[in-house]
Amino acid sequence: MAPLRLTDLLLASLLSLAPFAYVLRYGDELYLGVWYYIAAPLVVITYASYLTPRSFFVLGAACGLLFSYLPYWSYQHTSTRPDGLLGLVHLFSLPALLVGLLAAKQVLGRWGSGSTFVALLFGAGGAMVGASLGELALCAARIVCGPISITVLLPR
Repeated sequence: MAPLRLTDLLLASLLSLAPFAYVLRYGDELYLGVWYYIAAPLVVITYASYLTPRSFFVLGAACGLLFSYLPYWSYQHTSTRPDGLLGLVHLFSLPALLVGLLAAKQVLGRWGSGSTFVALLFGAGGAMVGASLGELALCAARIVCGPISITVLLPR
């Protein structure tokens, strides 16, 4: 394995410990259990490393997963009445996140340069766009979204 590739996997694994540490310190605000913060990064890192040999694409995918937690944590942390089902929206949007990574890999293969920074951006962007589209699809189907849904686009 190339040294940059090994560094990519190591950094992605270390970054994936941040949500786990947050949950241990502040509690599970998605109400899914600690296992989720181990399983979700494991799936994303394994899938992203299978997709492309580009260095730092996997780190970008891990960053995208980490950023996908933030709106949920922010709402649950500041809400006077947290919604226990919002975690399911995140869980069910993970397949869309993986599809977003696949699309990012395809675009990166056609248009991307050999830069590791570009691979990082495509990994993060693909993960975030995929997760956002998955969440939008779940909200459009009127599955629990609560206050995270965009009320302008999805009026109740």
